[in-house]
Amino acid sequence: MIHHPQLAELASQLEAVRQHARETTRGLSDQQLAWQPAPESWSVAQCLEHLVLTMESNQQQVPAKLAAAARPAPPNYSRWKSGWIGRMIINGTRPGSRPVKTRGKFVPVAVGPGVVRRFDEKHDLLMEWIRAADGLDVTRIIIVSPFLTIFRYHLGDFFELNVGHAERHLRQADRVKLKAGFPPH
Repeated sequence: MIHHPQLAELASQLEAVRQHARETTRGLSDQQLAWQPAPESWSVAQCLEHLVLTMESNQQQVPAKLAAAARPAPPNYSRWKSGWIGRMIINGTRPGSRPVKTRGKFVPVAVGPGVVRRFDEKHDLLMEWIRAADGLDVTRIIIVSPFLTIFRYHLGDFFELNVGHAERHLRQADRVKLKAGFPPH
């Protein structure tokens, strides 16, 4: 059980994201997962792969920061506020915000088999990190953006932006399935 109200809400949202991913990909063939509506548009699989690449870029940083964080006594369950940079990035990755050009290592090119499984694994990891942060002062744990290293934000903002970012790209994947020319079952 997660005691911090904001972390508990994010865990609930992450569970909804995982359910959304299952519904989006349920019953899709490899051909349907890989289909692109246009050469410059992403497929359902590429939307998921982009989220996998994003999570992989944080696999060293976040666990190390969690392990090094001081455990306050008593635990800290006070609400946090987003920092200026964090709020700007969160607002830019939410569903409905304007599209942003993805940078090099986060552009999904070749998507191998098992992207749905890898998406689930990365989001299991994100859930572990949320649980591990319960009781910590997440505003004192600073994350360096893997997209642009001059940006730094606190761990609470990191969690919020990754949950919103996943929902944004799952909605993108849903739109791919509605495009004319999407392969039939």
